[in-house]
Amino acid sequence: MHRTHELCALVPLVLAASACTADYSTLVPPTVDQDHSLPSVELNGTRLHLTTHGKAGDPLVVMLHGGPGGDHRSMTRLTALADDGFFVVQWDQRGAGLSRRHDCEEVDSARYLGDLEALVDRYAPAGAPVLFLGHSWGAMYATWFIDAHPTRVTSAVLLEPGGFTASEVAAYFQRMVTHDLIGEDQNDALFTGRFLTADDHARADLLAATLFSSASAAFGKSASDPEPFFRAGGVAARCLPASAGDFDWTTHLSAYRSEVLFVHGDQNALIRREHQEQLAAHYPKARLVGLTGAGHDLQWVKAPEIRALARDHFRAALAEVKP
Repeated sequence: MHRTHELCALVPLVLAASACTADYSTLVPPTVDQDHSLPSVELNGTRLHLTTHGKAGDPLVVMLHGGPGGDHRSMTRLTALADDGFFVVQWDQRGAGLSRRHDCEEVDSARYLGDLEALVDRYAPAGAPVLFLGHSWGAMYATWFIDAHPTRVTSAVLLEPGGFTASEVAAYFQRMVTHDLIGEDQNDALFTGRFLTADDHARADLLAATLFSSASAAFGKSASDPEPFFRAGGVAARCLPASAGDFDWTTHLSAYRSEVLFVHGDQNALIRREHQEQLAAHYPKARLVGLTGAGHDLQWVKAPEIRALARDHFRAALAEVKP
Protein backbone atom coordinates (compact mmCIF):
# COMPACT_ATOMS: atom_id res chain seq x y z
CA MET A 1 0.00 0.00 0.00
CA HIS A 2 2.72 2.48 0.97
CA ARG A 3 4.73 1.55 -2.12
CA THR A 4 1.75 2.49 -4.28
CA HIS A 5 1.52 5.96 -2.79
CA GLU A 6 5.27 6.49 -3.05
CA LEU A 7 4.95 5.62 -6.75
CA CYS A 8 2.19 8.18 -7.18
CA ALA A 9 4.46 10.85 -5.70
CA LEU A 10 7.05 10.07 -8.38
CA VAL A 11 4.67 10.03 -11.32
CA PRO A 12 4.71 13.79 -12.09
CA LEU A 13 8.50 13.78 -12.15
CA VAL A 14 8.58 10.81 -14.49
CA LEU A 15 6.02 12.28 -16.87
CA ALA A 16 7.60 15.74 -16.89
CA ALA A 17 11.07 14.59 -17.90
CA SER A 18 11.60 16.15 -21.32
CA ALA A 19 13.88 13.43 -22.59
CA CYS A 20 12.26 10.57 -20.71
CA THR A 21 12.77 7.18 -22.32
CA ALA A 22 11.30 5.13 -19.46
CA ASP A 23 9.59 1.85 -20.12
CA TYR A 24 6.31 2.82 -18.46
CA SER A 25 5.18 -0.80 -18.25
CA THR A 26 7.83 -1.35 -15.55
CA LEU A 27 6.23 1.33 -13.37
CA VAL A 28 2.81 -0.28 -13.05
CA PRO A 29 1.73 -3.80 -12.02
CA PRO A 30 1.10 -6.25 -14.88
CA THR A 31 -2.42 -7.03 -16.03
CA VAL A 32 -3.96 -10.48 -16.32
CA ASP A 33 -2.75 -10.65 -19.92
CA GLN A 34 0.83 -10.13 -18.78
CA ASP A 35 0.82 -12.19 -15.57
CA HIS A 36 -1.09 -15.44 -16.02
CA SER A 37 -0.80 -16.29 -12.32
CA LEU A 38 -3.38 -13.60 -11.50
CA PRO A 39 -6.91 -14.92 -10.91
CA SER A 40 -9.08 -14.03 -13.86
CA VAL A 41 -12.10 -14.93 -15.94
CA GLU A 42 -13.04 -14.44 -19.61
CA LEU A 43 -16.35 -12.60 -20.00
CA ASN A 44 -17.99 -10.67 -22.81
CA GLY A 45 -14.86 -10.45 -24.94
CA THR A 46 -12.47 -9.35 -22.22
CA ARG A 47 -10.38 -10.86 -19.43
CA LEU A 48 -11.17 -9.57 -15.96
CA HIS A 49 -9.07 -9.71 -12.81
CA LEU A 50 -11.52 -11.44 -10.46
CA THR A 51 -11.54 -13.22 -7.11
CA THR A 52 -14.31 -15.07 -5.28
CA HIS A 53 -14.77 -15.49 -1.54
CA GLY A 54 -17.05 -17.83 0.36
CA LYS A 55 -19.11 -20.81 -0.73
CA ALA A 56 -20.64 -21.00 -4.19
CA GLY A 57 -24.38 -21.37 -3.80
CA ASP A 58 -24.64 -18.82 -1.00
CA PRO A 59 -26.38 -15.55 -1.93
CA LEU A 60 -24.22 -13.66 -4.41
CA VAL A 61 -22.75 -10.28 -3.49
CA VAL A 62 -21.19 -8.46 -6.46
CA MET A 63 -18.73 -5.77 -5.44
CA LEU A 64 -18.61 -2.75 -7.77
CA HIS A 65 -15.59 -0.50 -7.30
CA GLY A 66 -15.25 3.20 -8.02
CA GLY A 67 -13.83 5.08 -10.95
CA PRO A 68 -14.37 4.68 -13.82
CA GLY A 69 -10.83 3.42 -13.94
CA GLY A 70 -10.51 2.46 -10.28
CA ASP A 71 -10.14 -1.10 -9.01
CA HIS A 72 -11.38 -3.38 -6.25
CA ARG A 73 -8.36 -3.31 -3.93
CA SER A 74 -9.85 -0.63 -1.66
CA MET A 75 -12.91 -2.87 -1.15
CA THR A 76 -11.00 -5.98 -0.09
CA ARG A 77 -11.79 -5.48 3.61
CA LEU A 78 -15.45 -6.09 2.73
CA THR A 79 -14.76 -9.65 1.60
CA ALA A 80 -15.43 -10.49 5.26
CA LEU A 81 -19.06 -10.72 4.13
CA ALA A 82 -18.11 -14.22 2.98
CA ASP A 83 -17.93 -15.15 6.68
CA ASP A 84 -21.54 -13.97 7.04
CA GLY A 85 -22.89 -16.52 4.57
CA PHE A 86 -22.47 -14.70 1.25
CA PHE A 87 -20.59 -15.62 -1.91
CA VAL A 88 -18.59 -12.50 -2.73
CA VAL A 89 -17.27 -11.67 -6.20
CA GLN A 90 -14.68 -8.92 -6.47
CA TRP A 91 -13.39 -7.81 -9.85
CA ASP A 92 -11.63 -5.05 -11.71
CA GLN A 93 -13.87 -3.62 -14.40
CA ARG A 94 -13.00 -3.53 -18.10
CA GLY A 95 -9.78 -1.64 -18.75
CA ALA A 96 -9.16 -0.98 -15.05
CA GLY A 97 -7.09 -2.37 -12.21
CA LEU A 98 -5.34 -5.52 -13.34
CA SER A 99 -7.93 -6.42 -15.98
CA ARG A 100 -7.14 -6.45 -19.70
CA ARG A 101 -6.52 -3.10 -21.36
CA HIS A 102 -8.53 -2.04 -24.41
CA ASP A 103 -8.41 0.85 -26.84
CA CYS A 104 -11.02 3.57 -26.46
CA GLU A 105 -13.58 2.15 -28.88
CA GLU A 106 -13.81 -1.04 -26.79
CA VAL A 107 -14.45 0.78 -23.51
CA ASP A 108 -17.99 2.02 -23.97
CA SER A 109 -21.39 1.97 -22.31
CA ALA A 110 -22.78 -1.02 -24.20
CA ARG A 111 -19.80 -3.22 -23.34
CA TYR A 112 -19.76 -2.11 -19.70
CA LEU A 113 -23.40 -3.02 -19.19
CA GLY A 114 -22.79 -6.28 -21.07
CA ASP A 115 -19.85 -7.10 -18.78
CA LEU A 116 -22.00 -6.84 -15.67
CA GLU A 117 -24.85 -8.77 -17.29
CA ALA A 118 -22.43 -11.57 -18.20
CA LEU A 119 -20.93 -11.63 -14.71
CA VAL A 120 -24.34 -11.85 -13.01
CA ASP A 121 -25.43 -14.61 -15.39
CA ARG A 122 -22.23 -16.56 -14.70
CA TYR A 123 -22.40 -16.49 -10.91
CA ALA A 124 -26.16 -16.36 -10.27
CA PRO A 125 -28.41 -18.69 -12.25
CA ALA A 126 -31.79 -17.29 -13.26
CA GLY A 127 -33.91 -16.86 -10.16
CA ALA A 128 -30.98 -16.88 -7.73
CA PRO A 129 -30.57 -13.82 -5.50
CA VAL A 130 -28.22 -11.07 -6.63
CA LEU A 131 -26.96 -8.43 -4.21
CA PHE A 132 -24.93 -5.35 -5.20
CA LEU A 133 -22.45 -3.46 -3.04
CA GLY A 134 -21.19 -0.47 -5.02
CA HIS A 135 -18.89 2.42 -4.15
CA SER A 136 -18.94 5.81 -5.91
CA TRP A 137 -18.95 5.06 -9.66
CA GLY A 138 -19.70 1.45 -8.70
CA ALA A 139 -22.90 2.60 -6.98
CA MET A 140 -23.83 4.38 -10.19
CA TYR A 141 -23.02 1.22 -12.17
CA ALA A 142 -25.29 -0.77 -9.85
CA THR A 143 -28.15 1.69 -10.41
CA TRP A 144 -27.58 1.55 -14.18
CA PHE A 145 -27.99 -2.25 -14.08
CA ILE A 146 -31.04 -2.04 -11.80
CA ASP A 147 -32.66 0.47 -14.14
CA ALA A 148 -32.04 -1.91 -17.06
CA HIS A 149 -33.10 -5.03 -15.11
CA PRO A 150 -35.34 -3.93 -12.22
CA THR A 151 -36.46 -7.46 -11.36
CA ARG A 152 -33.01 -9.10 -11.42
CA VAL A 153 -31.36 -7.55 -8.35
CA THR A 154 -32.58 -8.58 -4.92
CA SER A 155 -31.13 -5.58 -3.10
CA ALA A 156 -28.30 -3.06 -3.15
CA VAL A 157 -26.07 -1.04 -0.85
CA LEU A 158 -24.79 2.16 -2.48
CA LEU A 159 -21.83 4.04 -1.02
CA GLU A 160 -21.78 7.68 -2.14
CA PRO A 161 -22.79 7.55 -5.82
CA GLY A 162 -22.11 10.69 -7.84
CA GLY A 163 -25.30 10.80 -9.92
CA PHE A 164 -27.74 8.72 -11.94
CA THR A 165 -28.38 11.08 -14.87
CA ALA A 166 -26.09 13.07 -17.15
CA SER A 167 -27.23 16.34 -15.57
CA GLU A 168 -26.61 15.06 -12.05
CA VAL A 169 -23.11 13.90 -12.95
CA ALA A 170 -22.39 17.24 -14.66
CA ALA A 171 -23.41 19.05 -11.47
CA TYR A 172 -21.21 16.68 -9.47
CA PHE A 173 -18.18 17.46 -11.64
CA GLN A 174 -18.90 21.17 -11.24
CA ARG A 175 -18.34 20.73 -7.50
CA MET A 176 -14.98 19.12 -8.03
CA VAL A 177 -11.89 21.28 -7.79
CA THR A 178 -9.48 18.75 -9.25
CA HIS A 179 -8.28 18.19 -12.82
CA ASP A 180 -10.80 17.37 -15.52
CA LEU A 181 -10.38 13.60 -15.83
CA ILE A 182 -12.05 13.50 -19.22
CA GLY A 183 -10.81 16.82 -20.59
CA GLU A 184 -9.05 17.70 -23.81
CA ASP A 185 -5.70 18.20 -22.07
CA GLN A 186 -5.54 14.54 -21.08
CA ASN A 187 -6.83 13.54 -24.51
CA ASP A 188 -4.00 15.43 -26.21
CA ALA A 189 -1.37 14.14 -23.80
CA LEU A 190 -2.28 10.48 -23.97
CA PHE A 191 -4.03 9.60 -27.18
CA THR A 192 -1.86 10.62 -30.10
CA GLY A 193 -2.92 7.66 -32.21
CA ARG A 194 -5.95 5.49 -32.65
CA PHE A 195 -4.34 2.37 -31.20
CA LEU A 196 -2.47 2.25 -27.92
CA THR A 197 0.47 0.00 -27.17
CA ALA A 198 0.93 -1.63 -23.79
CA ASP A 199 3.38 1.15 -22.88
CA ASP A 200 0.86 3.82 -23.94
CA HIS A 201 -1.67 2.26 -21.58
CA ALA A 202 0.89 2.21 -18.79
CA ARG A 203 1.63 5.90 -19.30
CA ALA A 204 -2.09 6.72 -19.35
CA ASP A 205 -2.60 4.73 -16.16
CA LEU A 206 0.23 6.55 -14.38
CA LEU A 207 -1.24 9.94 -15.23
CA ALA A 208 -4.74 8.81 -14.20
CA ALA A 209 -3.37 7.67 -10.83
CA THR A 210 -1.94 11.14 -10.28
CA LEU A 211 -5.24 12.82 -11.16
CA PHE A 212 -7.23 10.47 -8.92
CA SER A 213 -4.91 11.09 -5.97
CA SER A 214 -5.12 14.89 -6.28
CA ALA A 215 -8.69 14.99 -4.92
CA SER A 216 -8.06 13.11 -1.66
CA ALA A 217 -8.36 16.13 0.64
CA ALA A 218 -11.57 17.48 -0.91
CA PHE A 219 -13.13 14.03 -0.65
CA GLY A 220 -12.19 13.85 3.04
CA LYS A 221 -10.04 10.77 2.66
CA SER A 222 -7.83 9.49 5.45
CA ALA A 223 -4.16 10.51 5.46
CA SER A 224 -3.25 7.96 8.13
CA ASP A 225 -4.97 4.95 6.53
CA PRO A 226 -4.93 5.68 2.76
CA GLU A 227 -7.03 3.45 0.56
CA PRO A 228 -4.89 1.25 -1.71
CA PHE A 229 -5.29 0.46 -5.38
CA PHE A 230 -3.67 -1.90 -7.87
CA ARG A 231 -3.49 0.26 -10.99
CA ALA A 232 -5.56 3.07 -12.43
CA GLY A 233 -7.26 2.70 -15.82
CA GLY A 234 -6.55 5.84 -17.82
CA VAL A 235 -8.49 4.87 -20.95
CA ALA A 236 -11.49 3.70 -18.93
CA ALA A 237 -11.48 6.96 -16.95
CA ARG A 238 -11.75 9.00 -20.12
CA CYS A 239 -13.55 6.87 -22.67
CA LEU A 240 -16.42 5.39 -20.67
CA PRO A 241 -17.84 8.78 -19.57
CA ALA A 242 -17.32 10.14 -23.08
CA SER A 243 -19.40 7.28 -24.53
CA ALA A 244 -22.31 7.64 -22.10
CA GLY A 245 -23.98 10.60 -23.80
CA ASP A 246 -27.13 12.12 -22.28
CA PHE A 247 -27.89 9.13 -20.08
CA ASP A 248 -30.70 8.65 -17.59
CA TRP A 249 -30.51 5.59 -15.34
CA THR A 250 -33.70 6.42 -13.43
CA THR A 251 -36.26 5.68 -16.17
CA HIS A 252 -37.35 2.31 -14.77
CA LEU A 253 -36.37 2.63 -11.10
CA SER A 254 -40.04 3.06 -10.19
CA ALA A 255 -40.42 -0.65 -10.95
CA TYR A 256 -37.79 -1.61 -8.38
CA ARG A 257 -39.51 -2.83 -5.21
CA SER A 258 -36.67 -3.58 -2.79
CA GLU A 259 -35.30 -1.06 -0.34
CA VAL A 260 -31.90 0.38 -1.28
CA LEU A 261 -29.44 1.38 1.44
CA PHE A 262 -27.35 4.52 0.84
CA VAL A 263 -24.32 5.13 3.06
CA HIS A 264 -22.57 8.50 3.36
CA GLY A 265 -19.40 9.71 5.09
CA ASP A 266 -19.62 13.05 6.90
CA GLN A 267 -16.08 14.18 5.97
CA ASN A 268 -16.77 14.36 2.22
CA ALA A 269 -16.93 17.99 1.09
CA LEU A 270 -17.88 17.11 -2.49
CA ILE A 271 -20.67 14.62 -1.84
CA ARG A 272 -22.86 15.92 0.97
CA ARG A 273 -25.80 14.30 2.71
CA GLU A 274 -28.38 16.41 0.87
CA HIS A 275 -26.90 15.24 -2.43
CA GLN A 276 -27.33 11.61 -1.38
CA GLU A 277 -30.89 12.32 -0.26
CA GLN A 278 -31.67 13.65 -3.74
CA LEU A 279 -30.29 10.52 -5.38
CA ALA A 280 -32.06 8.21 -2.93
CA ALA A 281 -35.36 9.87 -3.92
CA HIS A 282 -35.10 8.23 -7.35
CA TYR A 283 -35.84 4.88 -5.72
CA PRO A 284 -39.34 4.07 -4.43
CA LYS A 285 -37.84 2.69 -1.21
CA ALA A 286 -34.51 3.93 0.10
CA ARG A 287 -32.79 4.54 3.42
CA LEU A 288 -29.75 6.73 4.11
CA VAL A 289 -27.23 6.06 6.88
CA GLY A 290 -24.44 8.47 7.75
CA LEU A 291 -21.05 7.46 9.13
CA THR A 292 -18.95 9.86 11.18
CA GLY A 293 -15.21 10.21 10.68
CA ALA A 294 -15.12 9.02 7.06
CA GLY A 295 -14.94 10.58 3.63
CA HIS A 296 -15.19 9.06 0.18
CA ASP A 297 -12.90 6.22 1.32
CA LEU A 298 -15.57 4.91 3.69
CA GLN A 299 -15.45 1.47 2.05
CA TRP A 300 -11.88 1.20 3.38
CA VAL A 301 -11.71 3.13 6.66
CA LYS A 302 -15.20 2.11 7.83
CA ALA A 303 -15.21 -1.43 6.44
CA PRO A 304 -16.41 -3.12 9.69
CA GLU A 305 -19.36 -0.75 9.96
CA ILE A 306 -20.28 -1.14 6.30
CA ARG A 307 -19.94 -4.90 6.53
CA ALA A 308 -22.44 -4.93 9.40
CA LEU A 309 -24.84 -2.58 7.60
CA ALA A 310 -24.66 -4.59 4.38
CA ARG A 311 -25.01 -7.93 6.15
CA ASP A 312 -28.15 -6.87 8.01
CA HIS A 313 -29.64 -5.12 4.99
CA PHE A 314 -29.05 -8.08 2.69
CA ARG A 315 -30.40 -10.59 5.19
CA ALA A 316 -33.59 -8.54 5.59
CA ALA A 317 -34.00 -8.31 1.81
CA LEU A 318 -33.48 -12.04 1.38
CA ALA A 319 -36.02 -12.80 4.09
CA GLU A 320 -38.63 -10.73 2.23
CA VAL A 321 -38.24 -12.72 -0.99
CA LYS A 322 -37.86 -16.14 0.61
CA PRO A 323 -40.76 -18.39 -0.45
